Amino acid sequence: MGEYEVLNKKLAEFAGFKERGMSYVGIWLWVAPEEVESFDKVAKGQEGKKYAEMPEKANHYNLPAFTKSLDACFKWLVPKLLEASTDVDLANTDKGWAFIVIDSEGEIGGEAETPALALCLAIEKLIDKGEK
Repeated sequence: MGEYEVLNKKLAEFAGFKERGMSYVGIWLWVAPEEVESFDKVAKGQEGKKYAEMPEKANHYNLPAFTKSLDACFKWLVPKLLEASTDVDLANTDKGWAFIVIDSEGEIGGEAETPALALCLAIEKLIDKGEK
């Protein structure tokens, strides 16, 4: 398991990705938020078949590499933050980069060597705070 694989899955779930079992080629299927409903309609009745007969294979996704891609973060994660009236701010620090997520209760920060990882760490803190 990669260094940030658990974090990446946590962020994917926050963004609305859904894990839908094993594919016909033996990889885990993650479906993007806007594809979940259509995937589930097509997948109905495929249980136990590893989705071998799924006609819409384009709906199968590997997870975006959130911790490595600021583009993926801004496509999938930042809109979820903004839905909750949350703001984000980026700063350059001695360690590299810091992203600050600001919500109604204050600020939560993540600091890392890359902007994408810093944002992911800040969002993880926000997710963990909401789970308590």
